[in-house]
Amino acid sequence: MKQIITKQFQAFLEELGIDISFILQKAHLSNQLWQEEIVYSPQDYHRFIATMDKLITDEAILALSRVDNIKMFVPAFFVALSSPDGLTAIQRLSKYKSLIGPVNVQVDVEEEQVNICYSYISSQLPLPRMLLLQEQLLLLNIIRTGTGKFVLPREISSPYEYGAILEKEIGFLPQKSDYNRLVLSKAELKCPFITENNIMWYHLKPSLNQQLSQLDTDGSFTQDVQTELLFAIPRGQFSLATVADRLGLHPRTLQRKLAKENTSFQEEVLHLQKLMVFSYLDLSMSVDDIAYLVGYSEKSSFRRAFKKWTGKTIKQYKEAQSKP
Repeated sequence: MKQIITKQFQAFLEELGIDISFILQKAHLSNQLWQEEIVYSPQDYHRFIATMDKLITDEAILALSRVDNIKMFVPAFFVALSSPDGLTAIQRLSKYKSLIGPVNVQVDVEEEQVNICYSYISSQLPLPRMLLLQEQLLLLNIIRTGTGKFVLPREISSPYEYGAILEKEIGFLPQKSDYNRLVLSKAELKCPFITENNIMWYHLKPSLNQQLSQLDTDGSFTQDVQTELLFAIPRGQFSLATVADRLGLHPRTLQRKLAKENTSFQEEVLHLQKLMVFSYLDLSMSVDDIAYLVGYSEKSSFRRAFKKWTGKTIKQYKEAQSKP
C-alpha cells in the first residue's frame, strides 16, 4: 500500500512552520514537491514521519490533532463527524484507516467501554511518537466535537511521554507503558452527534452545491432521490432501505416509483457517484479519499469504474484536464 502526501497536507504543514523540503533531505527521500501528490512506500513514509517526529513541537502535534484547525476537506473526518454517534464514528474511522493507511486502528467493544489501539501499516515498524499521539488526540477531538462535550478518556497510554501541553488537552493523566491504548466510555460514545458541529461539512458544501445544480430540475421523484443520495453517499448511508426510510417510503415503493420514471435506484446511485467523482477531482483530493467518499470500499473497483466511465485511467484523465 502506497502512502500519499497531498498538496493540501503539504500546505497545512507549511502553515505550522514545518519545512517539508528539509525533512525530505534529512530523511534521504526524493523531493517530489513539484507533483500534485507525493507517493511513497510505507517504509519511506515511515522515514518521513520518523524524521519529522524529531523536529516537530508538541504545539504542532496539538494543532494537527484539532479538526477545526485543519482548513481543508478530509474525508476521514467528514465520515466520522457525519456519524450518528461516537461509536459509529470510531468504527468508520477504523475502516477508512484500513483502506488508506498508514495507521491501522483496532477497536474492541466491551460491555461498558471501547478500547482503541494503533499500529503502523507495516507491522515490523513502530509508530513514531508524533503519529501515535496525534491519532489518539485527533480521535478524542472528533468525539468531543461531535458530542459537543468535553469527553474524558478512561485510560490513555503509550510508550512515549506526552508532555504538559498534550496532557492538558487530554484532561486526564496519561500512562507510559509498553503498549498504546485509548479507552472510552461506551455510554458516552452512544451520545448523539451534533450535526451542526461538523466542521468538515463547510469544506464539502461548495462542491455539493455545484453537484446539486447539475441534478434533474423537473420536480420528479427521481430528483428527490438524487438530492437525498447527494448527501447520503458521502456519509456512507445510501442503502436502498436507508434512503427509502429517509423519504418515508417502503423500499419496494421507492423502486416502483423510480421504475415509472424509467430508472432504478442502482442507476441513480451510479449516476450520483460519477457526478461526485468529477467534482471531487477539482478539490485536489487523493484518489483513495475520493473512492472512499463515493462509497467504494475497494480502490481497485473504483479504478475499474472510472476507466469504464471515461476510457482513461485517473492519471490519464488528470493529465488530459491539465493540458491547456
